[in-house]
Amino acid sequence: MASKKQRVVQVHDHAFRGAMSDLRVAKDFLSNYLPVEVKERVDLQTLTLQKESYVDSELKLFVTDLLYSVEFKGGEKKEAYIYFLLEHLSTQQRLAPWRILQYTCQIVKEKLEGSESGFLPLIIPIVVYNGSREYFQPTSVYDLFAEEERVLAKKYMFHEFQLIDFSQVSDEEMRTHRWSQLMEILLKHAHSREAMNYLESLSEAILGLAKERADNYILTMLRYYIEVAEIDDKDRFINFLHQSLPPSLEQQAMTLAQVWKNEGRQEGRQEGRQEGRQEGRQEGRKIGIQETLTVLDLLRHDTPIEEILRITRMSREEIAEIKKCLHH
Repeated sequence: MASKKQRVVQVHDHAFRGAMSDLRVAKDFLSNYLPVEVKERVDLQTLTLQKESYVDSELKLFVTDLLYSVEFKGGEKKEAYIYFLLEHLSTQQRLAPWRILQYTCQIVKEKLEGSESGFLPLIIPIVVYNGSREYFQPTSVYDLFAEEERVLAKKYMFHEFQLIDFSQVSDEEMRTHRWSQLMEILLKHAHSREAMNYLESLSEAILGLAKERADNYILTMLRYYIEVAEIDDKDRFINFLHQSLPPSLEQQAMTLAQVWKNEGRQEGRQEGRQEGRQEGRQEGRKIGIQETLTVLDLLRHDTPIEEILRITRMSREEIAEIKKCLHH
C-alpha cells in the first residue's frame, strides 16, 4: 500500500501531467513563463509533447518530467526542446541544478543518436516547484561549487575547453619543459618523415630523465615511437639506442627493438588434432610489443613458465625467444 507521501505525490503527478498534456494549457503556461528572448524565437503553435521520461528510477516517486519540442519561427525546420521538471519533494533540493544538467545531457545524447546534423539540440530546462516555502536553493550548477572554486568553475567547467594544439606549440617551447618535452616532441612528430631526427635530438633529454629514474616513462615513449613511426633505417635506430641510453635502459630498449625487427615475421604454430582430423595447422600471427613486454615483466619476476603460458597467448618457443633477448 502506498504511503501518504506517495499518494500525495501521485496526486501532484496526475494533476500536472494531465493538465500539461493538454497543449492548450501548456501553450498558455509557456506564453506566460518562458523567458522573453526564447518566446520571441520559437513558435508555440508547433508545440508537441514528447513521450520520453529522463528522471531516474529513484526519483520517479518525487519528480514529474515532461519534454516538449517546438520549432523556431521564420520557417526554420529546426527544433528546440523545453524540458519541465516538477518537484514534489517537501525538502528543497540543493543539487537540483546538477540533476537538471544530467537529464539535459541524457536528452541531448538521445537526440544526437537520431540525427546526422552534427549540431546539439537546444534544451530549455524549467523547474516548477510547488513547495510551501519560497525556493531558496541554487538554480545554477556553478552555485554548487565552493566559493573559492566558483570563479574557476565558471571560466573553465561546462564552458569552452582549454585546447592544447601541438601543431601551434613551437619545438623550442616544448624543449623548455623539463619532464614533458619527450612526450610532447614524440607525440607531435612521430608521424613525420623526419621522426628519427626528432628522436635523436632528444638524446640529452632522455639521459637527463634516466638520471631522474624515469625508466618507465622513457620506455613508454620509445614503445610509442616504435609502434607509430615509420622507421626506414633500422640500423640507425638501433645505433641510437646503443649510443643514447644508459646501460640500465639499453637492455630493455634493445629488447623492444628486437621485437620490432621481428614483428613482421610470421610465427608458425602446430596444433595437433586427434580423432581422424588432419594433424597440425599453421596459424601465423605477430608478436605484439605490449604482449612481449608483459612476458618480460613476468620473467623478471621469476614467474614460472606454466603461469606465463596461462596468462599470455604465447607458445613455449615464443617465450624462449623473448627470454634470450633478456639475457643479450
